[in-house]
Amino acid sequence: MRPVTIILVLTALLSVEVAADTLYRCQDAAGQTLFSDAPCGPTAEAVELNIHRPSASEQRDAQSRAAQTIAISDEIQRERLLQRELARAAEIQLQQERQRQAERKRELAAREAEREREQAALAACACEDRGTTTVRNGSRRWSAAPPHQRPQCRERTRRDFNPPDTQYQRQPLPPPPSGLRPYRPDRERDSAQRHPHRPSPQLQLRLPNLELIYRSRR
Repeated sequence: MRPVTIILVLTALLSVEVAADTLYRCQDAAGQTLFSDAPCGPTAEAVELNIHRPSASEQRDAQSRAAQTIAISDEIQRERLLQRELARAAEIQLQQERQRQAERKRELAAREAEREREQAALAACACEDRGTTTVRNGSRRWSAAPPHQRPQCRERTRRDFNPPDTQYQRQPLPPPPSGLRPYRPDRERDSAQRHPHRPSPQLQLRLPNLELIYRSRR
């Protein structure tokens, strides 16, 4: 029950003390019974009413109960407003957390894209520095990568990572059928640097064959 309705009911109860103690029962032209606080015709009949007039203590109790009801209603309204404010604050906090998560995902995606671009640039730089070697008619020729395949990688700095280049790794040589050690240019170069007067292993392998050919021709 609303506070205004409670106040009106209590006011009506408290005002019973000044109301009339006698009512008059009358009939209108249609024969319907009416009640009035004043005589309404020669056929009016007085009706005595037994009215209970509340004492002063009862009036104070009624006023106290009305005040308590109004206070409880106000407290309920405050609780509802507080719950609405808390729900609104929780919704705002949830939206902010979602925005932070989306921003974090965008940052991680940007870092991943930057890392992939740097890896591609480093691979292109390695390809440009290495170039290609072609063998034609027994002669080797080195040529750099074409200009349209060279990105702007010289201005870029190589950062803390150096991805392994598995595409250009040297493959191991198969063992020869005769059981001899395979020919390796790097080993020959190292041996020539340590022993400049020693003939190369390739020349040592070819000398007996040449000697046999020379003896057979004689």
